[in-house]
Amino acid sequence: MSQVAIILATYNGEKYIQEQIESIINNSYTKYTIYVCDDGSTDKTASIVNGLKDKYKDKIVFNANDMNRGGLANFLYWTSQIEADYYMFCDQDDVWYESKIQESLDFIKSVEKGNSAVPVAIFGDANVVDERLDLLHESFFKNENLDVSKCSFKDLLMENKLLGCTVMFNRRTQELLRAVEKMPENIRMHDWWIGLIASAFGMVAYYNQPLLMYRQHGNNQVGANGYVEYIMNNIFNWKAQRAQLYAIFAQGESFLNCYRDLLTAEQIEYLEEFSSFYKRGWISRKIRFIKNGYRKTGLMRNLGMWLVV
Repeated sequence: MSQVAIILATYNGEKYIQEQIESIINNSYTKYTIYVCDDGSTDKTASIVNGLKDKYKDKIVFNANDMNRGGLANFLYWTSQIEADYYMFCDQDDVWYESKIQESLDFIKSVEKGNSAVPVAIFGDANVVDERLDLLHESFFKNENLDVSKCSFKDLLMENKLLGCTVMFNRRTQELLRAVEKMPENIRMHDWWIGLIASAFGMVAYYNQPLLMYRQHGNNQVGANGYVEYIMNNIFNWKAQRAQLYAIFAQGESFLNCYRDLLTAEQIEYLEEFSSFYKRGWISRKIRFIKNGYRKTGLMRNLGMWLVV
């Protein structure tokens, strides 16, 4: 059996953390370790986790950060420190279905086709629920209007498709993450960065099944806002939309700087053009936007980008 490392990042998660951990414990697949990585909680999170650690001694490891890293850095730092065959990200407030680990493992191995030396990351769908676990949306991706059929490196440079709490990736992907001594400041999200690594040097694949209940509540760092809400939040806020778009190009520049020695000549050429986009003049940006086919999912997202570039 393959060893699975579950990276569970916590920060003041006392309300839901026990329910989340116990949903993992109840999974049908048993060869895993839950690495709870706490980012300086000031509530009862640590005591709840340590109580569960005493109860499930061989399943839980508790790591307390010596400083507050923030969610992104917390996930990526501990992932780079832990040895396993496969890795999964876990939020502190969801509920996993009992077959989540097994289904993810079966799918990623089918994508690897026996070659674990190739970086692979997979992700699945989720049922979006409220605080009481009442269903809000059958599908996270349908609610967000994201095209998960397009997961090439170029696609993921423009738009993150991976839902972090559903992600599994193999050891080769982790090794490439670990190869960078200092994580750049321009990384947008931990799951996005893993997706870029896997798609640049291997493959990213979507598993079309819900793997967990993705809980929405007042304290979500990142939530399922929905496509309509996304449009309404951005349509009258061009300044913020432009800043978000330029941050995507800056992330591409960071990826190029981190992995230049491993990239193909074609990838380097594309990334050099991509990462210089936001530094160009207005007319040049408009031309290159069309010429290079920079696209997200949906007409309104792309129209919004065209207007702000």
